[in-house]
Amino acid sequence: MLRGDANIQQGLQLSVEVKTSICWWNTRLAPYRGEKNNPEHLKYVAQIVKLLTADEIDLFCLGEVDSETMDALSKLSNDNRFVYEERTNKNGDAQFGMGIIYNRERLRIGGSTYGLKPIGQHTRKVCQYFQVGFSDILNLHIFLVHWPSRLRADSVEREKIAVFLRSEIDKVNESGSEKVIVLGDFNDEPYNASLSDTLFATRDLAMAQQNSRLLYNPFWRSLTTGEKYVKNSPATDLTGSYFYRQDKVHRWRVFDQAMFSSSLLGKSNWHLDETRTGIVSRSQLLNIGPNGNDYIDHLPVVAALEGDIDLG
Repeated sequence: MLRGDANIQQGLQLSVEVKTSICWWNTRLAPYRGEKNNPEHLKYVAQIVKLLTADEIDLFCLGEVDSETMDALSKLSNDNRFVYEERTNKNGDAQFGMGIIYNRERLRIGGSTYGLKPIGQHTRKVCQYFQVGFSDILNLHIFLVHWPSRLRADSVEREKIAVFLRSEIDKVNESGSEKVIVLGDFNDEPYNASLSDTLFATRDLAMAQQNSRLLYNPFWRSLTTGEKYVKNSPATDLTGSYFYRQDKVHRWRVFDQAMFSSSLLGKSNWHLDETRTGIVSRSQLLNIGPNGNDYIDHLPVVAALEGDIDLG
């Protein structure tokens, strides 16, 4: 089933504009350490998932969850269109702790493969890879990541992880024409070497369109609010996806991001929709920041696509 606006083009050719979105959220429901699956927090996450389904989000990728989390969220949902799946793949100290929620009426989801990399005395999570089919007209390659935190690994380790992820992307996109989205919690910001120098994730749209090895990272825009200070202007606090109250310099960090292959930048019928892509910042529901609660420390991020489908 397609959802979109039909247009009659010249020559009576019928086309449909179709929209879909993918959401990543590090929910902190079942963290590596600490309390897991607090009942109030579960209700809170379920409420936000329900809210975001109205924004044409067909796939939710959740971090820091377990089987109990996904079972509980499924029971709290009254929307039978959505399937809840645990994809944690426990492997020693490298537990992926992920789950997906997807619209069965719109998507076909393939099985996951899990990229692991021995680094030092640890086995590090590189990525979870799966394919997404949309209404038989779009095939997406998804690389889902949750790299180790800055408390558990240094920047050198994340750069080594990025080398392995880059090689996995190249295997899938050897032709340069595949539709690839890389998203998740990188625990690095857009300018860090792991992303800009190793993954080749650029803020330069024109370069990403010309060079199929580059990924376009629109989350460079999230490093600042875009609001400029003038006399008596209020300070806008939200300048990232992750909030750390004790930070002495930047309380907000852009750790959660989505990156797009050049085939989604004007080389096919499917395009990144940057107007709907970014950090979800509905303050009335996402209780995060200086006055927020202790459960939430990451905001969801959305990767949005639109397609012009020729129906003949």
